[in-house]
Amino acid sequence: MNALAEVLVHTLHAKFNDFPYVNVREGMDMKVVLAREDEDLLVVQFRAQPHVRSGLHRHPKSVFGFTTRGAWSHEPDNFKYQPDSFICEPINELHRFINGPDVTEGYFISHGGSEYVDEDTGEVVSRFGAADALRNYLEKCEAAKIPRPNILR
Repeated sequence: MNALAEVLVHTLHAKFNDFPYVNVREGMDMKVVLAREDEDLLVVQFRAQPHVRSGLHRHPKSVFGFTTRGAWSHEPDNFKYQPDSFICEPINELHRFINGPDVTEGYFISHGGSEYVDEDTGEVVSRFGAADALRNYLEKCEAAKIPRPNILR
C-alpha cells in the first residue's frame, strides 16, 4: 500500500448530522463530534439561543472556534464573531461567551478543558475536560432516549 492510501485509510470521518444536539444548559445545545480523553481534545458543534451567556471561565490550553450562523462575542455590546469568523481564545484569560440577538451556530475545538470561576471571589468552582463533556453528552442523549452516537475517538 502506498503512503497516500495508508493515510486515507486511517482518516476519521463523520457527518455532523450523524450527531444529535442535546441541551447542555438553558439556551445552549451541543453535539460532541470528537472526544479524545487521553489528549483532552474535544470538538463540538454548538447552537446558542439569543442573548445566552456562559459563566466566567478560562482555558489552560488552546481553543479554536468557527462561527457559521448568528453573531457572538466576549463583549456584551459588540457581536463581532459572525459567520465565516475564526477565533483563537486567549489561554488562561477570563472571559465568557455572550450570544447576540439571533440563534448562533458554530464549532469549538479545545485542548485542556475549561475552568469556571466564581465572579465574586475569583475562585475556581469547577473544571471539565473532554472526558467530562463526553460523559455529560452521552448521559443527556440517554435521558432523551436518543440512540448513542458513534463519537469519533
